[in-house]
Amino acid sequence: MKPKKDERVLAVVAKNWRVAALSTIGSVLIVSPAWAPVPPTAIPEPTTISLFAAVVAGNAVETPHAIVFHHPGNEALAETVGNALEFAHGSVAEDLGYPANKITAYIYDSGEEMVDGLMTVFGYDRREAELIAKVGMSPVTKSTFHLNPKAKTWPAKYFLHYVVHAYAHGLTEDRYGMEPALSARWLYEGLGEYEGHRSIETKYPNFEERWNRSKYKLVFKALVFGELFRLANLSGIDQWYANIAESRRTWDLQFAQAYVAVRYIVDEYGIERLKAVLAEISAGLPIEAAIEKVLGVSLSWLEL
Repeated sequence: MKPKKDERVLAVVAKNWRVAALSTIGSVLIVSPAWAPVPPTAIPEPTTISLFAAVVAGNAVETPHAIVFHHPGNEALAETVGNALEFAHGSVAEDLGYPANKITAYIYDSGEEMVDGLMTVFGYDRREAELIAKVGMSPVTKSTFHLNPKAKTWPAKYFLHYVVHAYAHGLTEDRYGMEPALSARWLYEGLGEYEGHRSIETKYPNFEERWNRSKYKLVFKALVFGELFRLANLSGIDQWYANIAESRRTWDLQFAQAYVAVRYIVDEYGIERLKAVLAEISAGLPIEAAIEKVLGVSLSWLEL
Protein backbone atom coordinates (compact mmCIF):
# COMPACT_ATOMS: atom_id res chain seq x y z
CA MET A 1 0.00 0.00 0.00
CA LYS A 2 1.27 3.44 -0.74
CA PRO A 3 2.20 6.20 1.69
CA LYS A 4 1.29 9.78 0.86
CA LYS A 5 2.46 10.61 -2.63
CA ASP A 6 4.37 13.66 -1.40
CA GLU A 7 6.23 11.27 0.94
CA ARG A 8 5.28 13.17 4.08
CA VAL A 9 4.97 9.69 5.52
CA LEU A 10 8.77 9.62 5.67
CA ALA A 11 8.47 12.05 8.55
CA VAL A 12 6.28 9.73 10.59
CA VAL A 13 7.33 6.19 9.72
CA ALA A 14 10.16 5.21 12.04
CA LYS A 15 13.08 3.08 10.99
CA ASN A 16 13.91 2.07 14.53
CA TRP A 17 11.76 4.06 16.91
CA ARG A 18 12.19 3.25 20.55
CA VAL A 19 9.26 4.02 22.79
CA ALA A 20 10.74 5.29 26.03
CA ALA A 21 7.96 6.03 28.49
CA LEU A 22 4.41 7.20 29.15
CA SER A 23 3.87 10.81 30.05
CA THR A 24 1.88 11.79 33.11
CA ILE A 25 -1.25 12.10 30.97
CA GLY A 26 -0.74 8.70 29.39
CA SER A 27 0.64 9.71 26.02
CA VAL A 28 3.37 7.69 24.35
CA LEU A 29 6.72 9.43 24.10
CA ILE A 30 8.77 8.26 21.12
CA VAL A 31 12.54 8.79 21.16
CA SER A 32 14.38 8.52 17.85
CA PRO A 33 18.06 8.09 16.99
CA ALA A 34 19.63 11.08 15.25
CA TRP A 35 19.33 9.42 11.83
CA ALA A 36 15.64 8.55 12.17
CA PRO A 37 12.77 10.50 10.55
CA VAL A 38 11.04 13.19 12.59
CA PRO A 39 8.62 11.62 15.14
CA PRO A 40 4.90 11.98 14.51
CA THR A 41 3.18 15.19 15.48
CA ALA A 42 0.07 13.32 16.63
CA ILE A 43 1.08 11.27 19.67
CA PRO A 44 -1.41 8.45 20.35
CA GLU A 45 -3.21 7.90 23.64
CA PRO A 46 -2.74 4.31 24.82
CA THR A 47 -6.45 4.26 25.66
CA THR A 48 -7.09 4.82 21.94
CA ILE A 49 -4.28 2.77 20.42
CA SER A 50 -3.46 0.31 23.15
CA LEU A 51 -0.73 -1.39 21.14
CA PHE A 52 1.60 1.48 21.97
CA ALA A 53 1.10 0.86 25.67
CA ALA A 54 2.16 -2.71 24.95
CA VAL A 55 5.22 -1.32 23.17
CA VAL A 56 6.10 0.72 26.24
CA ALA A 57 5.75 -2.40 28.36
CA GLY A 58 8.33 -4.10 26.19
CA ASN A 59 6.08 -6.78 24.73
CA ALA A 60 8.26 -7.77 21.80
CA VAL A 61 9.89 -10.69 20.07
CA GLU A 62 13.31 -9.85 18.63
CA THR A 63 15.18 -11.75 15.93
CA PRO A 64 18.49 -10.89 14.23
CA HIS A 65 16.76 -8.73 11.62
CA ALA A 66 13.38 -7.80 13.12
CA ILE A 67 11.60 -6.72 16.29
CA VAL A 68 7.89 -7.52 16.60
CA PHE A 69 5.74 -5.57 19.10
CA HIS A 70 2.50 -7.19 20.22
CA HIS A 71 -0.26 -7.24 22.80
CA PRO A 72 -0.09 -9.71 25.69
CA GLY A 73 -1.48 -12.99 24.42
CA ASN A 74 -0.12 -12.60 20.89
CA GLU A 75 3.33 -14.01 21.67
CA ALA A 76 2.91 -17.01 19.37
CA LEU A 77 1.86 -14.85 16.44
CA ALA A 78 4.76 -12.48 17.12
CA GLU A 79 7.21 -15.40 17.02
CA THR A 80 5.65 -16.58 13.75
CA VAL A 81 6.00 -13.10 12.26
CA GLY A 82 9.61 -12.82 13.41
CA ASN A 83 10.50 -16.19 11.92
CA ALA A 84 8.71 -15.34 8.67
CA LEU A 85 10.64 -12.07 8.37
CA GLU A 86 13.89 -13.94 8.93
CA PHE A 87 12.94 -16.36 6.18
CA ALA A 88 12.11 -13.47 3.85
CA HIS A 89 15.40 -11.78 4.69
CA GLY A 90 17.30 -14.86 3.60
CA SER A 91 15.40 -15.37 0.36
CA VAL A 92 14.08 -12.16 -1.17
CA ALA A 93 17.35 -10.34 -0.52
CA GLU A 94 19.06 -12.69 -2.95
CA ASP A 95 17.23 -10.88 -5.73
CA LEU A 96 16.69 -7.39 -4.33
CA GLY A 97 19.58 -6.79 -1.92
CA TYR A 98 19.70 -6.61 1.86
CA PRO A 99 17.83 -3.95 3.87
CA ALA A 100 19.80 -1.30 5.71
CA ASN A 101 17.75 -1.45 8.91
CA LYS A 102 16.08 -3.94 11.19
CA ILE A 103 12.36 -4.38 10.47
CA THR A 104 9.96 -3.09 13.14
CA ALA A 105 6.62 -4.92 13.10
CA TYR A 106 3.40 -4.06 14.96
CA ILE A 107 0.63 -6.59 15.60
CA TYR A 108 -2.58 -4.74 16.44
CA ASP A 109 -5.42 -6.01 18.61
CA SER A 110 -8.15 -5.40 16.02
CA GLY A 111 -8.76 -4.01 12.58
CA GLU A 112 -10.13 -0.84 14.17
CA GLU A 113 -6.97 -0.31 16.20
CA MET A 114 -4.88 -0.95 13.09
CA VAL A 115 -6.75 1.71 11.12
CA ASP A 116 -6.42 4.15 14.01
CA GLY A 117 -2.69 3.51 14.39
CA LEU A 118 -1.96 3.76 10.67
CA MET A 119 -3.81 7.08 10.40
CA THR A 120 -2.80 8.70 13.69
CA VAL A 121 0.82 7.63 13.94
CA PHE A 122 1.99 6.68 10.48
CA GLY A 123 0.29 9.23 8.24
CA TYR A 124 -1.95 7.04 6.07
CA ASP A 125 -5.29 8.37 4.91
CA ARG A 126 -8.45 6.47 5.83
CA ARG A 127 -8.82 4.68 2.48
CA GLU A 128 -5.27 3.37 2.65
CA ALA A 129 -5.55 2.38 6.31
CA GLU A 130 -8.85 0.56 5.86
CA LEU A 131 -7.55 -1.29 2.81
CA ILE A 132 -4.43 -2.44 4.68
CA ALA A 133 -6.59 -3.63 7.58
CA LYS A 134 -8.87 -5.46 5.13
CA VAL A 135 -5.91 -7.18 3.47
CA GLY A 136 -4.47 -8.04 6.90
CA MET A 137 -0.94 -6.73 6.56
CA SER A 138 0.92 -3.80 5.09
CA PRO A 139 3.95 -3.82 2.83
CA VAL A 140 7.24 -3.55 4.68
CA THR A 141 7.46 0.21 4.10
CA LYS A 142 10.53 2.09 5.32
CA SER A 143 11.44 -0.86 7.55
CA THR A 144 8.01 -0.87 9.22
CA PHE A 145 5.43 -3.68 9.03
CA HIS A 146 1.80 -3.69 10.29
CA LEU A 147 -0.41 -6.73 10.88
CA ASN A 148 -4.04 -7.34 11.71
CA PRO A 149 -4.44 -10.13 14.32
CA LYS A 150 -6.66 -12.06 11.91
CA ALA A 151 -3.37 -13.13 10.34
CA LYS A 152 -3.13 -15.76 13.06
CA THR A 153 -6.04 -17.61 11.42
CA TRP A 154 -4.29 -17.96 8.06
CA PRO A 155 -2.74 -21.30 7.07
CA ALA A 156 1.03 -21.25 7.59
CA LYS A 157 1.75 -21.61 3.86
CA TYR A 158 -0.35 -18.60 2.90
CA PHE A 159 0.98 -16.55 5.77
CA LEU A 160 4.61 -17.12 4.81
CA HIS A 161 3.86 -16.35 1.16
CA TYR A 162 2.20 -13.05 2.11
CA VAL A 163 5.02 -12.00 4.45
CA VAL A 164 7.61 -12.64 1.74
CA HIS A 165 5.43 -10.65 -0.68
CA ALA A 166 5.29 -7.73 1.78
CA TYR A 167 9.04 -7.93 2.39
CA ALA A 168 9.67 -7.74 -1.35
CA HIS A 169 7.67 -4.50 -1.44
CA GLY A 170 9.90 -3.05 1.26
CA LEU A 171 13.10 -3.88 -0.59
CA THR A 172 11.65 -2.58 -3.86
CA GLU A 173 10.88 0.75 -2.17
CA ASP A 174 14.32 0.83 -0.53
CA ARG A 175 16.05 0.44 -3.89
CA TYR A 176 13.72 2.24 -6.27
CA GLY A 177 11.63 4.63 -4.20
CA MET A 178 7.85 4.92 -4.32
CA GLU A 179 7.44 5.53 -8.06
CA PRO A 180 6.99 1.84 -9.02
CA ALA A 181 4.22 1.51 -6.41
CA LEU A 182 2.51 4.64 -7.71
CA SER A 183 2.82 4.35 -11.48
CA ALA A 184 3.82 0.74 -12.19
CA ARG A 185 1.56 -1.05 -9.74
CA TRP A 186 1.20 -4.32 -11.66
CA LEU A 187 4.99 -4.63 -11.81
CA TYR A 188 5.34 -3.80 -8.11
CA GLU A 189 2.64 -6.27 -7.01
CA GLY A 190 3.65 -8.91 -9.54
CA LEU A 191 7.20 -8.85 -8.20
CA GLY A 192 5.85 -9.36 -4.69
CA GLU A 193 3.83 -12.36 -5.86
CA TYR A 194 6.78 -13.74 -7.81
CA GLU A 195 9.13 -13.50 -4.82
CA GLY A 196 6.52 -15.05 -2.55
CA HIS A 197 6.22 -18.00 -4.90
CA ARG A 198 9.93 -18.35 -5.66
CA SER A 199 11.01 -18.13 -2.06
CA ILE A 200 8.81 -20.82 -0.58
CA GLU A 201 8.33 -23.26 -3.45
CA THR A 202 11.24 -25.30 -2.06
CA LYS A 203 9.64 -25.30 1.40
CA TYR A 204 6.10 -26.16 0.28
CA PRO A 205 6.52 -27.42 -3.30
CA ASN A 206 3.09 -29.03 -3.68
CA PHE A 207 1.28 -26.00 -2.29
CA GLU A 208 3.23 -23.56 -4.44
CA GLU A 209 2.68 -25.61 -7.59
CA ARG A 210 -1.07 -25.55 -6.97
CA TRP A 211 -0.88 -21.81 -6.25
CA ASN A 212 1.06 -21.21 -9.46
CA ARG A 213 -1.39 -23.24 -11.56
CA SER A 214 -4.34 -21.41 -10.06
CA LYS A 215 -2.92 -18.05 -11.19
CA TYR A 216 -2.35 -19.21 -14.75
CA LYS A 217 -5.78 -20.82 -14.85
CA LEU A 218 -7.43 -17.59 -13.71
CA VAL A 219 -5.60 -15.55 -16.34
CA PHE A 220 -6.34 -18.08 -19.10
CA LYS A 221 -10.04 -18.09 -18.24
CA ALA A 222 -10.12 -14.28 -18.35
CA LEU A 223 -8.35 -14.38 -21.72
CA VAL A 224 -10.93 -16.81 -23.15
CA PHE A 225 -13.84 -14.65 -22.00
CA GLY A 226 -12.22 -11.36 -23.00
CA GLU A 227 -11.92 -10.14 -19.41
CA LEU A 228 -8.19 -9.52 -19.14
CA PHE A 229 -7.08 -6.11 -17.92
CA ARG A 230 -4.82 -4.01 -20.09
CA LEU A 231 -1.53 -3.72 -18.22
CA ALA A 232 -1.59 0.02 -18.84
CA ASN A 233 -4.82 0.11 -16.84
CA LEU A 234 -3.17 -1.70 -13.94
CA SER A 235 -0.24 0.69 -13.67
CA GLY A 236 -1.82 3.51 -11.66
CA ILE A 237 -2.34 3.14 -7.94
CA ASP A 238 -5.86 4.59 -8.00
CA GLN A 239 -7.15 2.08 -10.53
CA TRP A 240 -5.49 -0.76 -8.64
CA TYR A 241 -7.32 0.26 -5.46
CA ALA A 242 -10.58 0.66 -7.38
CA ASN A 243 -10.32 -2.89 -8.71
CA ILE A 244 -9.76 -4.22 -5.19
CA ALA A 245 -12.80 -2.32 -3.96
CA GLU A 246 -14.97 -3.52 -6.86
CA SER A 247 -15.04 -7.24 -6.12
CA ARG A 248 -13.01 -10.21 -5.01
CA ARG A 249 -12.95 -11.40 -8.63
CA THR A 250 -11.26 -8.26 -9.94
CA TRP A 251 -8.95 -8.27 -6.90
CA ASP A 252 -7.80 -11.82 -7.62
CA LEU A 253 -7.55 -11.34 -11.38
CA GLN A 254 -5.32 -8.30 -11.28
CA PHE A 255 -2.91 -9.96 -8.84
CA ALA A 256 -2.83 -13.11 -10.98
CA GLN A 257 -2.28 -11.12 -14.16
CA ALA A 258 0.50 -9.09 -12.53
CA TYR A 259 2.20 -12.29 -11.35
CA VAL A 260 1.99 -13.99 -14.74
CA ALA A 261 3.42 -10.90 -16.50
CA VAL A 262 6.33 -10.58 -14.06
CA ARG A 263 7.00 -14.31 -14.16
CA TYR A 264 7.22 -14.11 -17.95
CA ILE A 265 9.64 -11.16 -17.79
CA VAL A 266 11.91 -12.93 -15.30
CA ASP A 267 11.83 -16.24 -17.18
CA GLU A 268 12.39 -14.62 -20.58
CA TYR A 269 14.74 -11.74 -19.75
CA GLY A 270 16.08 -12.39 -16.24
CA ILE A 271 15.72 -10.67 -12.88
CA GLU A 272 18.50 -8.16 -13.61
CA ARG A 273 16.66 -6.71 -16.58
CA LEU A 274 13.45 -6.52 -14.56
CA LYS A 275 15.40 -4.53 -11.97
CA ALA A 276 16.71 -2.33 -14.78
CA VAL A 277 13.08 -1.57 -15.70
CA LEU A 278 12.42 -0.59 -12.07
CA ALA A 279 15.49 1.65 -12.11
CA GLU A 280 14.26 3.47 -15.22
CA ILE A 281 10.83 3.97 -13.62
CA SER A 282 12.52 5.24 -10.47
CA ALA A 283 14.44 7.75 -12.61
CA GLY A 284 11.15 9.10 -13.97
CA LEU A 285 10.54 7.12 -17.14
CA PRO A 286 6.90 6.00 -17.63
CA ILE A 287 6.48 2.24 -17.44
CA GLU A 288 5.64 1.93 -21.14
CA ALA A 289 8.88 3.67 -22.10
CA ALA A 290 10.90 1.77 -19.48
CA ILE A 291 9.67 -1.58 -20.82
CA GLU A 292 10.51 -0.61 -24.39
CA LYS A 293 13.94 0.76 -23.46
CA VAL A 294 15.08 -2.22 -21.38
CA LEU A 295 13.22 -5.17 -22.91
CA GLY A 296 12.79 -3.93 -26.47
CA VAL A 297 9.07 -4.73 -26.57
CA SER A 298 5.93 -2.71 -26.04
CA LEU A 299 3.75 -2.97 -22.97
CA SER A 300 0.85 -4.19 -25.11
CA TRP A 301 3.10 -6.92 -26.55
CA LEU A 302 3.47 -8.39 -23.04
CA GLU A 303 -0.28 -8.88 -22.95
CA LEU A 304 -0.29 -11.25 -25.94
